[in-house]
Amino acid sequence: MHKEWDAFEASKKKFFEDEARVALLRATLEADWAKFESDQKIEEWSVASRKRKAEAEASLLSEERKPWKEICEKDNNNEKMGLRNIINNLKPEVERLKKQDADI
Repeated sequence: MHKEWDAFEASKKKFFEDEARVALLRATLEADWAKFESDQKIEEWSVASRKRKAEAEASLLSEERKPWKEICEKDNNNEKMGLRNIINNLKPEVERLKKQDADI
């Protein structure tokens, strides 16, 4: 019975050591898990921050391009008006040439 008691005491001691080791491992796991979640949130915030910066840059670029587009449209309209005036000025010449050609 003495051997059984010693075996029982040894297994009891091993059980408490294992229990302490499990508690330590659980605490380490919980700390690592908290760090992982924190890192994940930081990464998500970083991505969201970069997305907001990109959207702000796109908006700024769009605002900067508006005057440029207006200037280009104005220049194109001026060029179109000039070409239209040239065409209108050439219409009587074309008619005159058609009559001349028809007379020949």
